[in-house]
Amino acid sequence: FRSPTLQFVYVICSICGGTGSGMFLDVAYMLRKIVGVDPSTRRFIGMLVMPEVYEPVVENQHIRRIYSNGYAALRELDYLLNSPKRSYIIKGKDHTFVDFPKDVPPFDFTFLFSNKNKRGAVISQRQVSGDKPVAADDRVSQYMSETIMTDVLSPLTERSESILSNIFTSITEPETMGDRTFYKAYSAVGVSSVKVPPLAYFQDMLEVKMADAVIDFLLR
Repeated sequence: FRSPTLQFVYVICSICGGTGSGMFLDVAYMLRKIVGVDPSTRRFIGMLVMPEVYEPVVENQHIRRIYSNGYAALRELDYLLNSPKRSYIIKGKDHTFVDFPKDVPPFDFTFLFSNKNKRGAVISQRQVSGDKPVAADDRVSQYMSETIMTDVLSPLTERSESILSNIFTSITEPETMGDRTFYKAYSAVGVSSVKVPPLAYFQDMLEVKMADAVIDFLLR
């Protein structure tokens, strides 16, 4: 997505299966090579779904596997976000596709999506219309899409870019703990919504207001 001042590049996947957890870093660095790495004009954003989101719909014998995949993916990601020695090379049989020998992280912002909200309550299924439930993973997908729409297509985009620029300046400054250096690598996102009542509600309210006005006029 492009805004007047920034280009947003999103990598969205879960880290509990074989496909997403196995190739999301390759995809991120290949996009870095194609689009460029200048943080003043580009924002690389990773949106990763955690294994617990899929636990309710995965068979018991596969639960351990999805958590193992998630753990391995996060270990790799954490190294590439935090290690000053990080480098990334993708080689083919007779061609090098990506070679970042210097300090280039896969993402500028990394969001980890769980099935719990800020208070620790688990996101459960909810009824939206008739008898059709929305599963937790679908709700997380909805939160992701709403976040992206707010970032790039809403009236808040310009304000959001200003906030992101300030945050980006802050998170690029590492913190030292003992002999280890940590970057502020992970970010949080909040989503809220305004529910507009159905049109019939406004029609009823307007009818009552008009009736009150007519009665008041006739009683004068």
